[in-house]
Amino acid sequence: MSRCYEMTISVQEHNTDRVEEIVDAVSGLGYEADGDAQGDVFQFYSETINIAAGHSDESVAREVVEAIWQANGAFCKVHVGMRDLDAEFPSYSWDEASFDTWQQGKDGE
Repeated sequence: MSRCYEMTISVQEHNTDRVEEIVDAVSGLGYEADGDAQGDVFQFYSETINIAAGHSDESVAREVVEAIWQANGAFCKVHVGMRDLDAEFPSYSWDEASFDTWQQGKDGE
């Protein structure tokens, strides 16, 4: 069973002549990532990636980093952020009673 993730990748101190190679390397891993070079920082964002069972988040991130280093031809700073889209995450909602309580407090100001 695979898991769905959202991934962001930030690349700094890279060879600016190798941006196309970096984009190709990330795309070559099967991630539909949008690359955006802004000054000294190059960023990717992939809305949904699937990680197959048996692969850890860290191993997938490491694969991305190594592909970027290879494409860059040298060390560069890489940060990979991943959010499990299937995991529970906090959400908040308020009902009409909450609104009434808020309104009463607001009227008393």
